[in-house]
Amino acid sequence: MDHFSLIFCYKAVNKFLKISFLVIMLAIPLSIFIFLKIFGENKFDIPIQHADGVDEKFGACEYETGQFLVPDSLLSKGGPSLIFIYNAQGMNANTLSNQYERIRHLFKEDMPSMRVFTADSIEVDTVQITRVSPHTLKQVMNCGFVTDTYNQYILVDADRRVRGYYNTELDEVDRLIVEIKILLENGNSG
Repeated sequence: MDHFSLIFCYKAVNKFLKISFLVIMLAIPLSIFIFLKIFGENKFDIPIQHADGVDEKFGACEYETGQFLVPDSLLSKGGPSLIFIYNAQGMNANTLSNQYERIRHLFKEDMPSMRVFTADSIEVDTVQITRVSPHTLKQVMNCGFVTDTYNQYILVDADRRVRGYYNTELDEVDRLIVEIKILLENGNSG
């Protein structure tokens, strides 16, 4: 073999090795992606509040033993519900309305039914508002939703389980939005 043949052969082998290495480097992540797509299950879940019963007692409430479920009478319809306990002394109604519109815009027809419980006067478009006496509101909070905090969102799944409590700060509303998405993606839409 002459010198030019050796150089040509060396370049061909070198090119073949580079191409082989490149194909292998691209094939590995592709095969992992395909494997995970076929056999993997990428589901997040959000915790169920009071899954083992209610630990702390609020007021004169009597809770059944076992997993706590929100009474049907406090929920608007089947499927997930978004509850808000409103107190005008701690929150502006416009803030609630703006937050609700943001959430509703993101979910459109998948929007969980929303219900506001309050002892105050408030108007929020397309939201069911239930006005009750201050005493009844406290009972609804304590016994029906196991909370004593005003001006918070409560996410309830289609099986009437409380999935989370969220205050009205921006990062908490963002967390609420993410957890509604997870709830809907995991098939708990009723």
